[in-house]
Amino acid sequence: MEWASNLISEIYKYLNHRDDTGIDRLNRLYTVALLSAFVTLISSQEYVVGERIICWTPKEFTDAHKTYAYDICWLGHRNYYVPENITRLDNPSSPRNHPFSIYPWLSIILIGMTVSFTLPYLLIWHGLSTRSGIDIRRLIELNHDDALTRSIHFILFKNYSMKNNGGIYVISIYLIMKISYIIILFGQIILINKLLIGEYFKIDI
Repeated sequence: MEWASNLISEIYKYLNHRDDTGIDRLNRLYTVALLSAFVTLISSQEYVVGERIICWTPKEFTDAHKTYAYDICWLGHRNYYVPENITRLDNPSSPRNHPFSIYPWLSIILIGMTVSFTLPYLLIWHGLSTRSGIDIRRLIELNHDDALTRSIHFILFKNYSMKNNGGIYVISIYLIMKISYIIILFGQIILINKLLIGEYFKIDI
């Protein structure tokens, strides 16, 4: 069980790192926690308790008919996106655009979204900033002491930055992390629109 203790230790370190801003923690902690809760809730509903999906069925359907209908709805063979402004459907026998079967993949999609919000911090900020030779977390802790603030700024932005470009390197890594979060955010919006609506970018207000 050594791997389990190592995993718990790494998770604890990840949760207690304070070398970023509140907005960054909103992305890597609170958003991840919310998405993880959704994954747990949906997965429990799908595979542990309850039905995976419940669709409307005629009252004449037997239990076997209902089970078959639920499977068809779940697999999405006949699911289509219908815009809200459409009041009349076309002939059911005519081909329709944008079929989708998102339900079986919903948990996997949410897991992917969850992981994507941890990558900029783990791979870019935490992973690369340590190579600068600057202990960001320690500097942030010391920065709360007003008596040390001037010395920290001198060491970080003047002495160290001019000689080793460590400060410039850290700033560059931080900006790359911020840009990565923006790309991930818009990428997920586009992906969700494509999955649900069949278009790469459409937001109805």
